[in-house]
Amino acid sequence: MSATRSGGGGGGSCRICGDRGAGAHYGVVTCVACKSFFKRTVQQCLTYRCEQNGSCQIHQATRRLCQACRFQRCLRCGMRTDLVRSLAADPAEASSKTVASVASPSCAAGGGASSSAAMPSPESSATSTNSAPPVSFDGGELGDAAVAMETDPLLCRLAEIEPAEFNIDVSFAAEHWLPEAMRNAIRLLSAADSHAAAMARWVSQLPGLEALAPAERERLFEENWPAPVVSRIAWGSQWEPDGQLRVCANLQLTNAPESAPRVLQTSLTEALRLTRKLRHQRISRSEYLVLKPLLFLCSQEAALRDRAEPLMDPYLRLFRRVCPNRERRMSLLLLSGGVSCVRVQASAFWRWTAARDGHALPPLLAAALRGLVRLRYYWPT
Repeated sequence: MSATRSGGGGGGSCRICGDRGAGAHYGVVTCVACKSFFKRTVQQCLTYRCEQNGSCQIHQATRRLCQACRFQRCLRCGMRTDLVRSLAADPAEASSKTVASVASPSCAAGGGASSSAAMPSPESSATSTNSAPPVSFDGGELGDAAVAMETDPLLCRLAEIEPAEFNIDVSFAAEHWLPEAMRNAIRLLSAADSHAAAMARWVSQLPGLEALAPAERERLFEENWPAPVVSRIAWGSQWEPDGQLRVCANLQLTNAPESAPRVLQTSLTEALRLTRKLRHQRISRSEYLVLKPLLFLCSQEAALRDRAEPLMDPYLRLFRRVCPNRERRMSLLLLSGGVSCVRVQASAFWRWTAARDGHALPPLLAAALRGLVRLRYYWPT
């Protein structure tokens, strides 16, 4: 197993496209155009599609050609969706918002990208006349564009609470002479704890969960918190080179070597397999946002399942609108098996690492693995 860390960007130029920077916006130095693009995408819950499998290069001259890759680059560079004010909190934006459907022009020679977007920006209007009609992921027209155009409140809320990508502190592993396997284990434990904390905050804000008693929320979290983490890592790794997992902003993992422990090899292999399935399905951001709560609300405990299943209804209705093709919905829901497999293997790896190397697991991760975590710290009062 090897790990790589992503480097920082220049302070005076836009981290997204390289144009002249206009200050820090949503956590990253960007130009005015990229700032406006990111804000519009988040506020209006827009979803985009790239027909080049997310391989488009984004720089000043090409930033308008593929909005899907441009938005993914914004997220990779650290722009935070949680810092964007919602339209409801921004009356000036809400009053001037006009809904329209726009498609991106071709990504590159011989290929194209399409998007479902509302309110074309000045920078995209010049090219929109040559664009193709919106295309859904099942081959029909519009598809999850309908949700984007209507700015569905539940979908917007899911986009608002989606955890921002984070960096882990790698100074300890870098400053101390340690074997590569141990350095990676320390980084992974730090990342896992951060993911667990992010999921606890996500659960505390998940619409509908307030119908459960605090003890029921905690049991559901103890049972299912790894599922949203696994799906988040797999979804974010779709745009990485094949064979690489993006655990967080500054930690990517490649295939484990044959000398690595079997439990780690299996865990990474299953995670990469799930990533390839997502890449093959070309899952959209809207589909990903709705799948997470559906995965989380599945409980094996009979009493808790009876309480949690009714909470799925609004998410299932939204899922049907985001993904109108029934066969595609079924194929996406079947990914839950891959998520469960990775979850089991990853949990086994954390316990194995702690037992072998004597690492003290970070507090939240240790509590979550033991089924002792309490969400009251995260739940707003």
